[in-house]
Amino acid sequence: MDLSGLSALTSPASTASAASTDQSDLIQSYDQFLQILTAQLQNQSPLEPMDANEFTNQLVQFSSVEQAIKTNDSLESLIALSASNEATSLVGYLGQNITAEGAATTLQNGSATWKLDSADYASETQVKIRNAAGTIIYSDEGTLDPGETSYVWDGTTNDGGTAPDGLYGITVEARDGEGNVVDVSTAISGKVTGVDFKTFPSALLVGDTRVPITSLTAVELGT
Repeated sequence: MDLSGLSALTSPASTASAASTDQSDLIQSYDQFLQILTAQLQNQSPLEPMDANEFTNQLVQFSSVEQAIKTNDSLESLIALSASNEATSLVGYLGQNITAEGAATTLQNGSATWKLDSADYASETQVKIRNAAGTIIYSDEGTLDPGETSYVWDGTTNDGGTAPDGLYGITVEARDGEGNVVDVSTAISGKVTGVDFKTFPSALLVGDTRVPITSLTAVELGT
């Protein structure tokens, strides 16, 4: 299980660098094309001028390259505008209470909370909490009513110790009275404390938890 809450994506800096390199290569090829075409026109034999069809094909290629450069410029402008709008939008979430799909959340001051949504009543439920290394440090058993419920962990570990503050993930295995698997989805909630612009797309921060904007299910005014 990936406890990071997000897959590593290409950063804006590397994306911009790649786009800049591609455009530089395109412009260089464009300049070379112009030089070759000009040399052909200057050195063609008056007795054997360039074939009209061939000349037309080269003009079409010339137009295509020019259009590709203009399109590339336009796309870079749109990407920059989109990133700016996204940044403005995400900053607006600061201080708001959010709920998002996910299994990883932050243990802070001896408390971590997940929201569980069970499709049916589960008479046998096993809860396992893992640290960032994927090791199970706490296990719990019980029942689970249908619908939404909150599961709060106080940081206690299986060996009787106390887990340090940080990022932890939860898995829930549930079965009904007949042994059938019951579907249980997990979600996290908390107050947005920051925005991480180091990856693309950017993500909201709830403590140490990175939350992609696409995983949000609810937003409430912070108190």
